[in-house]
Amino acid sequence: MKTPVVITDYYTMYIESVPPIDVFHCDVLKWNKSIKNSFIENFNNFFKQDIYCFMEPTNIKLKKFASMLGFKHYKDFVGLDNVSYSLFLRRQ
Repeated sequence: MKTPVVITDYYTMYIESVPPIDVFHCDVLKWNKSIKNSFIENFNNFFKQDIYCFMEPTNIKLKKFASMLGFKHYKDFVGLDNVSYSLFLRRQ
C-alpha cells in the first residue's frame, strides 16, 4: 500500500513497503524549475535510506526522471502481471 509522505499542490511522494525493500512512487501535477528544486529538496530530506523505483524499460521519460534523483539501474524483472520492468536503486 502506498503511503503519502510529502504532499504539495504540485506533487505527492509516496513510499510503499514491499519487503524486503521500500519503493518510491510519485504523482506530479505541475513542473517548472522552482517545483523541480523543491521536489529534489523534499526528496533528499525525506528519503535518507536506500530506496527503489521501477518502470517499464521503454519509459525513457521516467528513466530520465529517476536518474535526476540519483537512481541507478539495479536489475530487470518480470512482474506478477507478466510485464517486464527495470528496477532502479538509490543508495544512501
